[in-house]
Amino acid sequence: KPRGMAGSSTYFVASEQEWSDLEPILHNTLVKVTPYLEGKTFTVNCLLNDTGVYHSYPMFQITGDRRFTRYPGGTCGVDMTGGRSFSNEFLQELTQIVHKIGTALKKTNFWGWFGLDLIVTNTDEIIIIEINPRFTASLSIFSQYQSIMFSASFWSGYIDRKQHLPNVVKPLPLTTLILRNTAEETKVVENDLLCGLYENPNNQLH
Repeated sequence: KPRGMAGSSTYFVASEQEWSDLEPILHNTLVKVTPYLEGKTFTVNCLLNDTGVYHSYPMFQITGDRRFTRYPGGTCGVDMTGGRSFSNEFLQELTQIVHKIGTALKKTNFWGWFGLDLIVTNTDEIIIIEINPRFTASLSIFSQYQSIMFSASFWSGYIDRKQHLPNVVKPLPLTTLILRNTAEETKVVENDLLCGLYENPNNQLH
């Protein structure tokens, strides 16, 4: 059955003909169909431990950037500043939503790290896309910088389930970028990119 990750199995359908064209690909596979909504996508890192539910500032999802992915719905990283400022009212509403989800997860005996993907409309309405009950791709750098800013992190709150965390709903001055294969054919990466600062003139990293 077809399956994928990072947008490889996400399709945008604008007509009945486009839907019909997907039949050979999808065949009899169970799929999730959602209406197309105008807005921007964000990720929120969350932690559920014995002391409560915590969440991050909304992180803007870098999605469908053709410089870094060949898929229109392909994820390419996150801007942890959020790419904008959110009002206190918005953040309070987000906290209420996260607490409701955390309460529901706790009833299933779940605890630990989870991620929320959501759409924020032009009127700042919050629409949940999905819940990922697992570590998110930004775990490492996100937790490291949390430790610097707050002397505590979701990782430390995960290791010590009884640890109370301070208010961490603040933007982090970081962006993660995932460089995916933009060609139609399979590519083999023969060299590692060293850690450091890179420029990207003419779509060539230097």
